[in-house]
Amino acid sequence: GGGGGGIAATLVGSAAPRPLLMQMAGTMGVGAITGLGVASKVGVTELPQLVAAFHSLVGVAAVATAFASMLIEGAHATLTHQVAVYTAAVIGAVTVTGSLVAFAKLQGLVKGSPFTLPFKRVLNAAMIIALFPLYQAFVGAGALAGLPALSLASLLAAIFGLIVTAGVGGR
Repeated sequence: GGGGGGIAATLVGSAAPRPLLMQMAGTMGVGAITGLGVASKVGVTELPQLVAAFHSLVGVAAVATAFASMLIEGAHATLTHQVAVYTAAVIGAVTVTGSLVAFAKLQGLVKGSPFTLPFKRVLNAAMIIALFPLYQAFVGAGALAGLPALSLASLLAAIFGLIVTAGVGGR
């Protein structure tokens, strides 16, 4: 379809060296075969949990890419790069845990009813507010020295994703 054509055009038009293009093609091939294998075993009624499970992997990829990118760039990371890394890590961490909770609820592994926690809104607000000084610490410390702040922000975001998604449900 359109997505495959877009990927093909991007790869053909890129200036990437041939070995890198071959690596990318191989990785996409493995992903396609894996996806087709999983999709052929899943019924239509199980699609929501499949989407949630795969979406958690998107979050893992975002967090891993953010940290790897920061480690590669190191001291040469620009402010723009640091902002992108921080944003990707935080959003990715929320996505991982939120998607896993959604999968568990849809699959019936945990109760579908909302999880309640005393002072949940205060806790959620505190975690969101804490992300701002952690951002300052990450950017202000410089690339590699800011990794502890990035790690803590990712952890808080993961907890936030867990609590918020666990609070959704019915019955």
